[in-house]
Amino acid sequence: MAAAPEQRERIATVTAWAIAAAASVAYGLSFGFTYGVNNQTEYMLGALRKLDPSLLANDWLAAHTLNYHPAFAYLGWLLLAVGGRGGWAVGVATVVAASAGALSLHWLARRLLPAGVALPAFLLTVAAMLATGTRAMAGSYAFDPIFQPSAIGSVALLASLAPFVEGRWLLSGVLLAAGGLFHANYLVLGLATFGLAHLALGWKGIAARALRHLGPSLVVLAVLSPVIFQAVRGGTDVARAQEILFDIRSPHHYHPRSFIGEFYPFLAWQALGLAAGGWVFRRGDGRGRRFGAVILGLLAVVWIGSTLAIVFEMKRATQLFVWRFAPYLDVLMQLLVAATVVNRLLAPGLRLRLTAGVTGACFAGAAGLGIAMTGRSEPTRDWLGWMGGACALGVALHAIGPFAARMPAPVRSLATRAGPWVATAAAALLLALTVKPALDTLRARSNLLTGMPGAETDLYHWIAASTPKDAVFLSPPGLERFRLGSERAIVADWKGVTYAPGELLEWYHRLEELSGRRGLRSREEVVAGYDAMDRPRLERLREEYHPSYAVVGRGREGALGYRSVYGNGQFSVIDLRPDAAAPGPAPR
Repeated sequence: MAAAPEQRERIATVTAWAIAAAASVAYGLSFGFTYGVNNQTEYMLGALRKLDPSLLANDWLAAHTLNYHPAFAYLGWLLLAVGGRGGWAVGVATVVAASAGALSLHWLARRLLPAGVALPAFLLTVAAMLATGTRAMAGSYAFDPIFQPSAIGSVALLASLAPFVEGRWLLSGVLLAAGGLFHANYLVLGLATFGLAHLALGWKGIAARALRHLGPSLVVLAVLSPVIFQAVRGGTDVARAQEILFDIRSPHHYHPRSFIGEFYPFLAWQALGLAAGGWVFRRGDGRGRRFGAVILGLLAVVWIGSTLAIVFEMKRATQLFVWRFAPYLDVLMQLLVAATVVNRLLAPGLRLRLTAGVTGACFAGAAGLGIAMTGRSEPTRDWLGWMGGACALGVALHAIGPFAARMPAPVRSLATRAGPWVATAAAALLLALTVKPALDTLRARSNLLTGMPGAETDLYHWIAASTPKDAVFLSPPGLERFRLGSERAIVADWKGVTYAPGELLEWYHRLEELSGRRGLRSREEVVAGYDAMDRPRLERLREEYHPSYAVVGRGREGALGYRSVYGNGQFSVIDLRPDAAAPGPAPR
């Protein structure tokens, strides 16, 4: 007996969600299981101190500067408490966050696109996210191989889109505010983006819907205002602090003229997405219109902010880091392109509005992406090749639309029923081919599976096991894992920067003292200066910072006049405590 239409619909819905969940998990797994590297070396310090307040109590950065992500410290503490200090729960959280972010796009696709189009378009979009790494200007990205505050901001932002499109203002607003609670940059940019989106929707009912939607974010803004105001406050030291942050520490983030070429693929995706996907904005019951309002808000924030930063060199606009939202525009444009390709394949007889402007924008976008893919990784070229072939097939089917309309009714009926699943199978195959290289190398890229063997890790293990918790170290400024790996305080390093003007100046001063050089301009200068440590500078550092130990390159310990208490093939640890014994050989 044939299943009732309602039952068939439920089965189709469950099947679609199951396929989307499997694809999302595959996307999440592509990032691997990683802990204790990159930005985590700074972001996890607050969590470590909540787990054990006696750790890093004498560390300037961890214990005596403003914590810009207080909510993340509590979440990190919970993950360390559950999974242990080895970081396994944190590594799993990376996979969970990326998977949830991808699945949020499926939620959006189901609410925005025709039923048969949503799933294959989503699968193509995930393939694009894998191929491009969701990377955009200024080193921005939606997801990365480490779990950090921006990962939660990404999940919350993407999850807020589907209820926004449905007009479920409070649910969307709560999700948006949750992301802002964990990352203030998402809070400020989210308020600007969706505030503009509400204006684009018109004045009718704006007060009620904007309050329901943005009210939760305004509450979070009130909670985080001390953190935000301290980071952007004025004063005589602001100009110098901005110079240090923008020109010395992070020009890859804050020198937009240096990454101007990255705007070309960004613009190309917009040309393709907006030209090809205009039909989505015209979808009924207001969903397409609300989606278009979000796109308009994102475009305004990124492009107006970029213009202020690049053309007018407005420092506050630069510090706002509007490029953080660029990857989400890319992803949404990719969804529009994928949806259009699938829609053309499933409905070849449906006429596109191919005006001269639309055609020109499509060609310009395709040309821009062709230029952008030059020199890119193999997955990127493969994905663009597949998409190009799919677009060509869509155009061909569009051209023979009148003939398709004359096909016998049974053939058209079969094509209508089977088409979505054939498109889903094809999109799933493309996704599998795209994700396979990442999954094949998952173990090699997952330090929780392979460990991080080497002299640096051996050094951290010895320090954690053999020195007091309240010890302070002079350490090579390039060893960014030192605090988290050894769980001991240091004077400063290049990675561990802060943003409040006064604290930023203090960070720079500490690096000058460590390196023995004034007017530092690069990480290389700081590292080289520390490596050239001599006895007079060491004595000055002892007097100013009262370190217990110093880590120096192997072979340097003899010239510094203090007893070596540990050594391996790369590093030596010398004892600087006042009651330390006379110089002697280092144990191995």
